[in-house]
Amino acid sequence: MYFESRICYQAIPAISGYLKVPSQKFFRTYCSIESIDSSETATVNELEEQELYELVHRAVEDAILGMVGTLLLVGVAVVLVWTGVTIALYGTSIVGLVAGIAAIVFGLYLGFATLEIIPSVREWF
Repeated sequence: MYFESRICYQAIPAISGYLKVPSQKFFRTYCSIESIDSSETATVNELEEQELYELVHRAVEDAILGMVGTLLLVGVAVVLVWTGVTIALYGTSIVGLVAGIAAIVFGLYLGFATLEIIPSVREWF
């Protein structure tokens, strides 16, 4: 199987011992994929060993990269909040207070948006 760009691997569920590959309509609707194999579904038994290995490898790689990226962004958010609190508490002027509050607000937004507690800015418009 050939996938051209980033794929929503989370959408490939294991159902009753089968690896069900979502339809082309699903990928166009939810993943913005332009070219994908035209078959609607395929089972593990129908896939060659190399194709199955590549599919699982890409899915695991995508999941690991997603987890690492989430942890890094949450870490950056915590550092921003901590820095903002420090600047706001120990700043000697109103500019320091405003800069500290801005860092706190941005750090909180970054953390909450990363964890999908609130929608990201691109979803607002």
